[in-house]
Amino acid sequence: MSYITWFTEHGNKHKAIVEKLQAKDLSKEDIIDYFDFDNMVKYESDFCELYADRKKCHDVEHLNCYLCACPLFRFNSNGIEKIDDKTAFSYCEVNSKFGHQGVFGDEIHQDCSQCTVPHSKKYFLRNYDNWFSVMASCDVSLFLIDGQKEISMNLLEKSDEEIFNEITPIMDNMMEGSTEINHAKHTRDFTDRMKAIVTPENLQCMCKDYQARWGLFGKREFVALFRRMHSICSNLETILLQFDR
Repeated sequence: MSYITWFTEHGNKHKAIVEKLQAKDLSKEDIIDYFDFDNMVKYESDFCELYADRKKCHDVEHLNCYLCACPLFRFNSNGIEKIDDKTAFSYCEVNSKFGHQGVFGDEIHQDCSQCTVPHSKKYFLRNYDNWFSVMASCDVSLFLIDGQKEISMNLLEKSDEEIFNEITPIMDNMMEGSTEINHAKHTRDFTDRMKAIVTPENLQCMCKDYQARWGLFGKREFVALFRRMHSICSNLETILLQFDR
């Protein structure tokens, strides 16, 4: 199974479980507790293929499966880069000391088995949100496009000003579409694959949730451009929210 197939299928399974629990008026803490490994094996056996053998993905006594992934994990099912005669398909955004790049034949994949950070209740409470929103940066192949044609420019070779000029109008459109809860406008520059993840229903759910809690998007203030090993940081600007709802 490819990364993107698992990502999409798992996100939808997570969404279905959370919506079921929310319909029972469970609190955020109760929903997170429901994802306890032992409870999930008993009541949600189809959530993870490891459950059939009661096998844990991490050697943790009290494992919680709420995220079952890490927001800092980066992947591209088609490959990220060539390293010698091998192809790297994933990596850790912060290069965690608890993880490493594993070599499997001619493929290189990030091995996170010794990292337990995204499996603690404290981490969940800090990152509690729609699963697809929390994991929005994981698939690095989800580049924005122009008129349904992928941007082929090498961002790493462009100046900060050139990148800023490319990203600003796209960000303007996304933020306005989000505020208006206008799916067509918000996703105008998305790839078809990204649109399949950010469906009209998902966008409406996410927007109504953040608008009820935090308000509407206000002005943006440019802070910095972060050049990473494999990409340019997509959150180029700080977004200030209006709280006077």
